[in-house]
Parts: sequence; structure tokens; C-alpha cells
Amino acid sequence: MRRSKLLSDDKVIAVRNAHPLTTGELTEERLLEFPSLLLEPTETGRSQYIGASGEEGHLRSPPPGSFSRVSREKTIDPAARPAVRVPHFSAVVPLLQLTDMVAVLPRRLARLAAANASIALLDLPYPPTKLKIEVVWHQRADHDRGLQWLLSEVMESIGDLE
Repeated sequence: MRRSKLLSDDKVIAVRNAHPLTTGELTEERLLEFPSLLLEPTETGRSQYIGASGEEGHLRSPPPGSFSRVSREKTIDPAARPAVRVPHFSAVVPLLQLTDMVAVLPRRLARLAAANASIALLDLPYPPTKLKIEVVWHQRADHDRGLQWLLSEVMESIGDLE
């Protein structure tokens, strides 16, 4: 698989409007009382975990059999674990609208979701790390002129967002 960075973004919590987290103080402990979503794209061969970030700020999957959440200083409630695995960010919003699940999304994506759906955005209760948003393709398409054109168009259109 080949990867190329499109842009970086910070993270924000997305929940349905009227979610219990929309009232009162948002703390890490309160956040972890609610189930979260696990983003697991099958095409890339790399799982990505929405909610806990790796050292570089990339979304990462927890190790198999490990359901504890790790904050910067400590391990938090092992019962707080991902409730649903979805293959793409587009599946997150419909699930948030119908449940008390939480998702930590790139801010730009979350703003679009909130503008078009009943989604509330909350700042993280800890300093956010940057997410690296990438385009991914298979190496056998490296010389595909159509793909190269598309990648060029996408990179050019996104260039001003960074």
C-alpha cells in the first residue's frame, strides 16, 4: 500500500445532540463512561482507533484482547471499550445520531457532520494531538495515469487547507 499525507487536523469529540456529555463538565473519566466507535478500514491493512491516539497522533487500534483506554498519564476503566467497529468515517454519524456512543473525529470532518446532522461537537478534556489524514492506494496503481491525475487534483484542491 502507498500513502501520502493530505493534511493534518486536530481532534474533536462528536456526539448526538442532547447526549449526556453536552451538559456539565467534560472530563476524561466522564468521556470514558460511554462506548466509542472503532474505525477499522479493511483496505489499508491498518486498524485505526477513534479515541486513543498513538505517539505521532495517528489513530491506532488497541492490541487484540486489550480493552483498556490509556490517557497520557494513566490507564482508565478497562470496561470502557469500543462498542462498534465501522469500516469508514461515513458510518460514524448515523451511529452517533441513534446512540450514546462517542467518536473522536478530525475537526473538519466533524464540522461537516454537525452542519448536516444532529451532531454536537465538544472539545477534548485533554490537549489534542494532530491527526495525519492520508490518501491510500495500492502500489500496483502507481503508474495508472487516471489515479495520478486524481491524486494531483486532490492534492491541489487541499493544498490551501493546511
